[in-house]
Amino acid sequence: MIQMKRSAIGAVCAVAIIAVQAASAQDKSVNLAYNLKAKDSYRSKVTVNTSVMGQDVVVNATAKTEIKEVKPNGDIVLVLTNEGGKLNLGGQEQDQPAQPPITATRTKYGKLVDYKADDVAMGILAPEVQKLMAMLGEQLMTDKEVKKGDTWTNEIENPAVKEKKVTVKGTYLGTETIDGVEVWKMKQEADAAVDKDGAKLSIDFTNWINPANGQVVKSEGTVKDLPTQFGPMTWTMKQELIKK
Repeated sequence: MIQMKRSAIGAVCAVAIIAVQAASAQDKSVNLAYNLKAKDSYRSKVTVNTSVMGQDVVVNATAKTEIKEVKPNGDIVLVLTNEGGKLNLGGQEQDQPAQPPITATRTKYGKLVDYKADDVAMGILAPEVQKLMAMLGEQLMTDKEVKKGDTWTNEIENPAVKEKKVTVKGTYLGTETIDGVEVWKMKQEADAAVDKDGAKLSIDFTNWINPANGQVVKSEGTVKDLPTQFGPMTWTMKQELIKK
């Protein structure tokens, strides 16, 4: 009986130690940055849910990210390609073709510094809104050390309404283990003016990023009141890394 009690106490202590170690890992300060490698590439499955004129729409596509170059100053040149997929509109499925690639240059903290895209790449969005979404769609990090619960802001230009800058809030949520890999978990929120009359879109995304290679392991969230040729729309989006 005494031995059983000792074993039970030992097990409880072991669990407590593991819990303390996990808490300590979460409290550890980290330096956030994209650690992407030149010539590397990865693919992601992207799912978008929305509604058009009262009909549910689901888009499933594959997106390829190629790291074309990492410049001496740390800026990263990426080639992003929507490889196509399937669109389900009101229960009717149709093929979606691949789209022209987009070339984007970002700092190692995610800020967009150059963007080249064919207007047909996202035809339902105005080019200015398409660029704004590219600016907000990547987790913007901070050059300051952070620990779990810390927040920061980035102010960026607004291509949709040039006199209205956008404040983007980031939050470090600690780490999680996905498929055996410890990844950073971060949240990104922003409101951005989309016309001079005061209309705004808002984003609320959670991103999981592998600190070892800078790849987005998972991303999910919502874009509300996105201006499109069909009027303001709400998109729920999810991205998941495709294992090689």
